[in-house]
Amino acid sequence: MGYGIRTLRWVIVSLVAIIAAVIPPQVGVAVQEPVALEGLLGEMIIALPGPGWQRVEARPEPGQVPRWFSMRQTGDRHEVTFSVEPREVVPILRGVSPDEIATRTFTVFEDQRRERTDQGWDRFQRLERDIGGLRYPALSSHAVGPQVVLDGHEVFFFPEDFPTRQRFYLFTWMDIHPPDEAPRALTEFDALVASFRVRPVGEVLASDDFDRPETGILPPRSDNVARYLRGHVDGEYLIQKVETETDNSYVAVVPGVHGNSLTAVDARLVSEDDTTNIYLYCRRVFNNNVTSGYRLGVDPSRGRFRLVRLDQGPIVALVDWRNADAIQRGTDSNHLELSCSGSTITASANGTVLTSVEDSTYIQGTAAIGVGGFPLATGEVRFDNLVVTQR
Repeated sequence: MGYGIRTLRWVIVSLVAIIAAVIPPQVGVAVQEPVALEGLLGEMIIALPGPGWQRVEARPEPGQVPRWFSMRQTGDRHEVTFSVEPREVVPILRGVSPDEIATRTFTVFEDQRRERTDQGWDRFQRLERDIGGLRYPALSSHAVGPQVVLDGHEVFFFPEDFPTRQRFYLFTWMDIHPPDEAPRALTEFDALVASFRVRPVGEVLASDDFDRPETGILPPRSDNVARYLRGHVDGEYLIQKVETETDNSYVAVVPGVHGNSLTAVDARLVSEDDTTNIYLYCRRVFNNNVTSGYRLGVDPSRGRFRLVRLDQGPIVALVDWRNADAIQRGTDSNHLELSCSGSTITASANGTVLTSVEDSTYIQGTAAIGVGGFPLATGEVRFDNLVVTQR
């Protein structure tokens, strides 16, 4: 392109840095290949652009994950980038109307850009775009660089279940072009926005009733029978800690990486005097033989629970051991749930919320079930009716 690639890069980086804390991009493969979105982005469903578009791949730092999905098209004297980013309503704004959230957010965008007097922002326009018969709060921005012009458009999408989900989505269209070239029409941008869907809360992401081992989603056996046992037994799933030298936990991981999910399972101890803990995980990340993420621990023998955050090994108690009448004692089955939705982590037993806390350290990972406890605790836990749903 003959109108200053360095200037193009300057404008792109400047805009992206203002909108969000974005990881440096790297252009990936052409989008004629299917694009699989998982984790935080897996809740989004969007039609792929036509030929000539490329996906912009994120290069996360250790412990970070991509927070948005972007496509880029270069040619015909234009460089156009389309992005969509999930955004959670911060606790202080929960209960505020979508129009007010859009107004406040756009005000922040404008104020931040006006402060950057070196970047040539000279025009902002608040409007409402009608796309496919729906009304979208929108912001139009204009910036002039030494050799190029940037015309940007941002649109907020609030899904029907926004009051429950408390999550909305930001669409961004960046069109960089020479000053003598008119901005591209927004026809394709509107088509992408109109195609966008969100997986509804409650949609099943994975499930297993353990009646058919041959089609089960959890590992069929233990990797080390001297330390723990694992597998299908009589229509249930068994995990048993065998070793007595450590208080290690042993898990079975559900396939798939999820951002916002609820893991539910029925779990019971086999022995009446067992002191083994039952574990549920969400946003679990296992790297270099250490675990990060969120874990609910339930001790049926004492009728108590604990909610922790695992930080590559070290344990941070979000809610330390606490008694709960909702937990069935002894060998009675407990229906346990652990939800990670945005920054809200919620644990429940038998339909009763045990606790709900705010923590945004981890945004995606796997779901898992497991057992653990004191070194001498070597009890057997049976699981049934495992379901992971969208939150």
